[in-house]
Amino acid sequence: MTVTAPLGSWQGTVGFVPIGREITQSPMFTNRDFEALGVILALYLHAQFADGRMLYAPGTRIPVTLKRGQLLTSHRMLADMLDWSPKRVRTFLERAEREGLIAVSSVQQDRT
Repeated sequence: MTVTAPLGSWQGTVGFVPIGREITQSPMFTNRDFEALGVILALYLHAQFADGRMLYAPGTRIPVTLKRGQLLTSHRMLADMLDWSPKRVRTFLERAEREGLIAVSSVQQDRT
């Protein structure tokens, strides 16, 4: 699964992550759900800062090319990182995607 953060057009590699003020229109922000906003911020901070290449999932040799703003992860990895259940992670990601804060897509493996 890849999570894509809308990082704007700044092309730097270190220092800061630009976050658009549009985030203030999200119900997560207007409802003061600061735990959820902290998770969104963590996803943004862990996203690729430039186009690059990374291996898919620990223990595999399947390369996945990530673009700027993408994060390669899984529900299980996020659940472990956040100390949440996988169901809570799925619900959160669905909500964040619905609110336009991230885009989630699956990575397809060739099982031949």
